[in-house]
Amino acid sequence: MSRADADLLWGAEVVRLALEAQPETLSASSARGIARRVRELDGRAFVRWSLAQPWPRFCAVIRLALRMPLPDEEPGAAPSRRRRGGRHA
Repeated sequence: MSRADADLLWGAEVVRLALEAQPETLSASSARGIARRVRELDGRAFVRWSLAQPWPRFCAVIRLALRMPLPDEEPGAAPSRRRRGGRHA
């Protein structure tokens, strides 16, 4: 997910504050769970889920999401034209 995408989903100020804050340290299992939610939830559902997390975890979610490709893209691959279920809201 790009910073621009994150700014659209959560708001630029929220993303900025989350990136400045101390995030929760995630276990590999927790990181995989967040990655699964990125893949499985549409954009709005993912935002709702993320906002229900405690602040330190939310900060970790933002950092993790910004390092991940969009759900239908592989790192280094050409972007897909396919869009699923409003995932890229």
